[in-house]
Amino acid sequence: MPPTENPSRGTSARGDDRAFVPEQARAAARLVAGALVLLFAFTALYVTAFHAPRPNGVDVAVVGTTAQAARTQRALDAAVPGGFDVRRSASEPAARAALLETDVRGVLVPGPPRGRVLVAQALGAAPAEAVGTALLGAAAATGLFRWLVPTLPAVAPTVVVPHSERAPSDSPRTV
Repeated sequence: MPPTENPSRGTSARGDDRAFVPEQARAAARLVAGALVLLFAFTALYVTAFHAPRPNGVDVAVVGTTAQAARTQRALDAAVPGGFDVRRSASEPAARAALLETDVRGVLVPGPPRGRVLVAQALGAAPAEAVGTALLGAAAATGLFRWLVPTLPAVAPTVVVPHSERAPSDSPRTV
């Protein structure tokens, strides 16, 4: 008996599964389409999250009075609301110690002798530049620090390990 065609399924009476190939192709197409949707969704979320990064609650220190720290906080809040938390530091050595321990990301040191911004570049160049730029902007906006030397990148503090604690191959390192 000769095989007869079944036009509804595209298979022959012998049971050839020629219609199964299109079903496999449809399943593969659904899988590829699902993967592409996930890829584009992940890309959109990733680009949205990182296209304009902004500081959020970054701790910085101001060496000076409580009033100077408050003015600096207001200036930073005007530029980047919620971006920075200003701490007052009684002295530059205490502020440097906080910077080296990464308790703060930047220090604003006012004053006519050596007004400057200190940043710890060990945490990355981009964060150091963002903090330095923001502190310079705050210094200019407040008018309290008119003697500030506006140089970026700001000089990072140097940590010198005492000779008794240093291995023979160690050398002073910059943070």
